[in-house]
Amino acid sequence: MLQRYGIDLGGVIIGGPGNDTQFFTKDYLATPAVNASFEGVRKLVSLVGPENAFLVSKARTNTRRKSLEWLRQPFREDFAGMDFFQYTGVIDSDDHVHFCDERRDKAPIAKELGITDFIDDKAEVLTYMEGIVPNRILFGPQKNPTPPGIIHLPSWREISFLT
Repeated sequence: MLQRYGIDLGGVIIGGPGNDTQFFTKDYLATPAVNASFEGVRKLVSLVGPENAFLVSKARTNTRRKSLEWLRQPFREDFAGMDFFQYTGVIDSDDHVHFCDERRDKAPIAKELGITDFIDDKAEVLTYMEGIVPNRILFGPQKNPTPPGIIHLPSWREISFLT
């Protein structure tokens, strides 16, 4: 079966525990990437192909602009000055980067794109996708138990168990 990945931004690629509020300051470009997120996304893209990888994020106008600017900035030396798109292979286009105003709005986007696997750090988002996305993946440390029917991915270091 062809896999098509939908990946959230905040808490999955940008920021993470304790770093998510920095993105809403004037120093948003200094917000760190989630540990090993670039490498994890790069691995997924190499397995499913760039045409099957999508970013889907809840973000209003100003946060959309800031998110794209963050993704397009050249990163540290270990990424050879490449931006997120260059390094991971995710396609930098409106066809592959989707924003919505509410968390529940990710589900119709996932349905329209034919997403088979969706990675998000919010269980709420994944519950909206029940019956739409076969493999719902809850990312990162969680305070509550993982809901039934949802896979827990503690960090990008464990990405190989999904493939």
